[in-house]
Amino acid sequence: MADNANEIQPEILPVSGSPGTTKNEYFNIIEAVSQIQQYAVIEGSGQEIPDNFLTVEGKLNFLKVGLGSGFLEGIIFTALTAIILPIMADPYLAQYVAKYFPLAGYKTFLILFNCLPIFIMVTISCFLTRFRIGTITRKSVDAFLFGRVFSLVGKGLLIFGGFIFIAKHIDVKNAWCTAKILTFWGDTWVTELIYRVVWNLKPFLIRSAFEVLVIFGVAAFIPFLATWLLSTYRGYKRHKEEKFWNE
Repeated sequence: MADNANEIQPEILPVSGSPGTTKNEYFNIIEAVSQIQQYAVIEGSGQEIPDNFLTVEGKLNFLKVGLGSGFLEGIIFTALTAIILPIMADPYLAQYVAKYFPLAGYKTFLILFNCLPIFIMVTISCFLTRFRIGTITRKSVDAFLFGRVFSLVGKGLLIFGGFIFIAKHIDVKNAWCTAKILTFWGDTWVTELIYRVVWNLKPFLIRSAFEVLVIFGVAAFIPFLATWLLSTYRGYKRHKEEKFWNE
């Protein structure tokens, strides 16, 4: 009896917030990733975390972080697009910018730079799938990924609609009016430059609208593909080990 009494029982290690509870809120993706890593350490060591440990509020917290990360990706992507599209649309503007930033003369570089925030977040999301090893980590990672998907799909549709709307309303009159407004109704070479860039943007906006849908769609679902492949590999490895020990 004494031996049984002294036997070390598995326990749930405390995580951020009060022991035995999920944290109320994560202020950024780093905090959310760190929390998932803590869950992975606990479950990876063989300790069991009750299924209800991650409450509805806890799942919503990870969902909100996913929504926020997708929203931030969309905002940065849109801002970069507003800078890069005029350079790609107008050869003279591209040559002028390339004098100071030589890489701006390569469209491939501009496209990759435009998608940089997407690449970074996809990498972080795929990194998270490494820790999807137990019940709690699966729920946490899935909630984050679903939040990111909803945000990216919604943002992609908004950008798509906005680009199509702007492209349909670009004509000679509106292009010239926009140039006048941006130069405070002046009549200089800058006004002519803006007019030419706005007019040249029309075909680029239509093409970019469909490209945005593809980019955001791929960025949203690549982590799920990575999760599926990793889960399949783990299942195959586990089956292979069981088969080895049973022979």
